[in-house]
Amino acid sequence: MDSHVRPPQRIRHNNATERLTGLQPGGAVDLRQAYGFARGIARIQPQHGLARPGHRLVWVRGTAFACTSLVSNEDAFAVVGRHTQCGVVLPDDPFVALRHVLVRSIALPAGGVALRMVDLQTGIGFVLPDGSRHTSIFAEGPVAVALGEYALVALPTESKGDELPGELPAPVVDMPSAVREELRVVAAAMSPYRVNARPVNRSSRITLMSCPVMVGEPLPPSLGRLANGGRYALTLVRGGRSATVMVAEEDLVRGVVIGRSEKCHTELLRRITDESTSRVHVLVMREGPVVYAYDLASTQGTYVNGMPARRVVLSDGGTSITLGRGENAVCMVWQVQG
Repeated sequence: MDSHVRPPQRIRHNNATERLTGLQPGGAVDLRQAYGFARGIARIQPQHGLARPGHRLVWVRGTAFACTSLVSNEDAFAVVGRHTQCGVVLPDDPFVALRHVLVRSIALPAGGVALRMVDLQTGIGFVLPDGSRHTSIFAEGPVAVALGEYALVALPTESKGDELPGELPAPVVDMPSAVREELRVVAAAMSPYRVNARPVNRSSRITLMSCPVMVGEPLPPSLGRLANGGRYALTLVRGGRSATVMVAEEDLVRGVVIGRSEKCHTELLRRITDESTSRVHVLVMREGPVVYAYDLASTQGTYVNGMPARRVVLSDGGTSITLGRGENAVCMVWQVQG
């Protein structure tokens, strides 16, 4: 995760501002030019021979750029943001949140890889080549998005530079109308039996996913929580206080963010978290049949049995993890109900 080619200059310490509320980046980001630049890097520095397929991530701002490889290992992911603990650091841009997006490279059963990108409750999201702004995608083929004033390009590593299209392909965008339909579309993409299974990396297909939710954030009845109830109980405990919220299957498809952000509308949950808990600390999300908790480059870390962990399997039999360190650390307990 640290193979920088030409790192951006003037890296500063993190400041207290998470983002500029209500504002959007002023200048347009040239994603096509950034893609051409990333493709050139792929031709000069091919990445064949890697133990597993994955994506090459290239981020560009003006004349500065850097790149890294993201393999499709089960525990491999990158948090992209302005915080210096992020796997991909985009400094000096007030339109990039401290922790902006989580990026996963996923090996597909039928061959090839897909990219999962999830906005971490920034209120800004990211921009596709057609100018539309989104918060969550599942994408196959080469992908380019704008985060603030940066271009972030993801290229499948199994393709040589000359196997990629000369220009950024216009993505074919699927727009499912409901969370359950999103789950069906992604499940079809993850099936080893689909027709024309192996994706051609000369094209790009993007499935738009619903925005992740903040733990304790109320959801509209259309998403099924009020109708069906939550199957999972998520409990936060600190200093003799505890609070529990119910999490439904639809929540896990979207992704559930846990932290001390003011966007958590449940006051009781806000009282449980502490300064040792980052604003966005953990993302709980289903991938296939398994539910995972991803540490979001948190300042004080996430721990299992006292050992630091970047990703944790949340077992149906119950799992306990610790958010932060010291006497003010928060214990998170995950349990299946019934």
